[in-house]
Amino acid sequence: MFAITIPIVMRQKHVFNRTMVIISLLALLQAGVGIYQFGRQQSVGLGVLGEPQLVSYRGPTSTIPADGGRFIRSYGTFPHPNIYGAFLVIGLLAMCYLYLLNDAVLYKWRYTKTVYENFKLFITNRSFYLRLLISAGMFVIMLGLLTSFSRGAWLAGLTTIFVMVVLAIIRGYWKPTLRLLFVLIAEAFVIISLLSPIILPRAELRIGQPAVDYRLTYNQMAFNIIEKNPFGVGIGNQVLYSVDTGIFRYFGLTKVWEWEPIHNLYLSIGSEIGLVGLLSFLGFLAIVLWHAVKHSSDLPEIAVLGLLVAMLTVGLFDHFLWTIQPGRLMLWLAIGLALSH
Repeated sequence: MFAITIPIVMRQKHVFNRTMVIISLLALLQAGVGIYQFGRQQSVGLGVLGEPQLVSYRGPTSTIPADGGRFIRSYGTFPHPNIYGAFLVIGLLAMCYLYLLNDAVLYKWRYTKTVYENFKLFITNRSFYLRLLISAGMFVIMLGLLTSFSRGAWLAGLTTIFVMVVLAIIRGYWKPTLRLLFVLIAEAFVIISLLSPIILPRAELRIGQPAVDYRLTYNQMAFNIIEKNPFGVGIGNQVLYSVDTGIFRYFGLTKVWEWEPIHNLYLSIGSEIGLVGLLSFLGFLAIVLWHAVKHSSDLPEIAVLGLLVAMLTVGLFDHFLWTIQPGRLMLWLAIGLALSH
């Protein structure tokens, strides 16, 4: 119902643009909170907004090893860094859309006067300053995204930027897109140079890392559950079912903190609503994606397709798009925006 309502309120283009502005500002706020958390290595006192209590070296706080110690990952006001990272990917995409929009306006003028007069007209254009602010905002969001240390969000961000860049170039927006790409690469280079001792070890992905091994184990569990329950175990019941039937213990997950949902959106759906439910969902997504690709002729359509691809990429590595309310809102926001175009 949420996704179906979005196209109704998105009939006018200015509503979509304002929505992208709101998402960008919210992502900027979340990135600021996350950067502050990472700098202080503790909570910043926003519990009233949902910020969890972050404590180094004890409790459920997610940390990463680096430089002989452990660093708290940024949460923003979300319940987990991976969810925070996914939201910043949405915010970064919205910022990229606004950059392309203002860049296209800035360069649409045909400057025919003297060089000095053209330069004066250029730097006094409102879109020139908006583009500078957006570039600064992208830097802050990218820094916040990197301090989440969510590899799934990093991959989703790279994937959605790649999709957006390729489609924008194909559709004739190659000059604004190349300028955007230059800004993104320059900002990413600066951030990685500053934080490389912490970022580079986290970027490594191999068998034997707990995060990788646990995901592989949960995926094996999912196939086991689907094989035994082709019609599913019921929405929200996978963890309870796995505890009651001893599947967690069968796969070597004996500690209570290891009893988590399957870290894959599609396998979670298959285990809870069965093969028919999974195939129905995949068929629905295929229809939405087909129409999104078919009609991606303008910047808003390109942006919403990139957003949908980002969420579907995140779904390959985590469960929160299906199990946790902020994640569900992100997924169906992306689907609703795709339906609106």
